[in-house]
Amino acid sequence: MSTGTRRLNYTRRQRLKRENVAITIHQPRESDPPVMSASVDLTSYALPSDANVLIEAYRHTAWQRFEFGTVGAVRVPEDRVLRDFGAAEGVQFRVKVVEPLSHGATAARILAQADGIKPNQDGPRRSLLPLDPDPSLKDEVWRLEIDENDGPLVKVSTHLVRDRHALARSPAFLTLVLPEVFRHVLKWALADGLPGDDEWDTPRGRWIRFGCGLLGQNEPPDDLDDRDEGADARDAWIEQTVVRFCRKNGIDRVFGRWWRDDQPRATGGAA
Repeated sequence: MSTGTRRLNYTRRQRLKRENVAITIHQPRESDPPVMSASVDLTSYALPSDANVLIEAYRHTAWQRFEFGTVGAVRVPEDRVLRDFGAAEGVQFRVKVVEPLSHGATAARILAQADGIKPNQDGPRRSLLPLDPDPSLKDEVWRLEIDENDGPLVKVSTHLVRDRHALARSPAFLTLVLPEVFRHVLKWALADGLPGDDEWDTPRGRWIRFGCGLLGQNEPPDDLDDRDEGADARDAWIEQTVVRFCRKNGIDRVFGRWWRDDQPRATGGAA
C-alpha cells in the first residue's frame, strides 16, 4: 500500500472491463475501519507480465493506493484497511495497470484502467451521513463537506476527537450540530428541484426520501420541483422536516438535560 504521489502518463491505455474486476468492502461494525478485498482477471488482455497492478480507493479528497503485484503474478496485499475512510459509504475504486518505471524515467505509462468502480458492501446499511477521521483538522472539531456525486460527509479531527462515533452520539453534537447539518444538506439536495426518475438512489434522492419519511409522506410535494417559484415551498418543506427531526429525537429534552444557563463559562471567547 502507498499513499505517495507518482506521476502517470495516460497515453494509449486499454479499458478494463468491469466484469474482470470484483471489489468488496467489509465493515462488520460501524466503529470498525472498512477493509477492501479485490480480485482482478487480466488473462484476456495483452499486457506485459511485469506491469504493475494498482487499485486506488477514493472519495472526496481522500485517496489510498494498494499494490496488487504484477500482471504475471497478481498478489493480494495483506494490509487492505481503508484507513483514510471512516465509513464505506461513497468509496469508489479505480484499477490501473502501469508500465514499470525504466531507469531515469519520471512518469509511468498507464497501460490499462477501469475507473468509477462501485464496490459490493458487506456490513451495516449505508449511512446517510458518513463520518471520516481527518488528521488535517487541528483547530476545528468537525467540518461538513458535500460532493455533488458522493453527497455529504462529516470530517472529524483526529487531533481533538478520539472516538468520532461517540462524538456523533453525544448530546452536544445531537442538539447543536445535527439539526443545522440536516438543514444544510436538504438545501443542497433540493437546490435543483427534485431528482429525476433514475436519481432516487443517489445521495440527493436518499436524503429527500429520508425527509419524506420523517413527515409521513410517500413522495415529496410536486411544488418542490418548481424551479422558478418553488424556492419558498422548498424552504418551508425543509423547515418542517428539520422541526420534525428535532421533535422525533427530543432535541429540547436532550438539550435541557445537559445544558444549564448557570454553568461555568469556557476560558476561550468568540472573536
